[in-house]
Amino acid sequence: MSNVKPKSQNSLQMFIDKSRVDPLSDKVKDAELLLSSYVAAHDMPFAGMDHLTPVLARCFPDSKIAQALSLKRTKTKCVIKNVIGVHEK
Repeated sequence: MSNVKPKSQNSLQMFIDKSRVDPLSDKVKDAELLLSSYVAAHDMPFAGMDHLTPVLARCFPDSKIAQALSLKRTKTKCVIKNVIGVHEK
């Protein structure tokens, strides 16, 4: 057994696809979280989000973040309940 060479091991880093990291996606998530927290802080109705996100996209046509927002009443409610609410307890 002394003449058996160990196999080379691959690093875990080779299994991580670095090209899948999308900074725009992170910025969109941050914007959705901020908008949801604004709705919660000011006790606004969730239905308003069905109209606000298209308005933001029209107001800021050059913003990739505003164009990528996908925040309607259901997602806003879930973010407030399951993300913001959990961390505020």
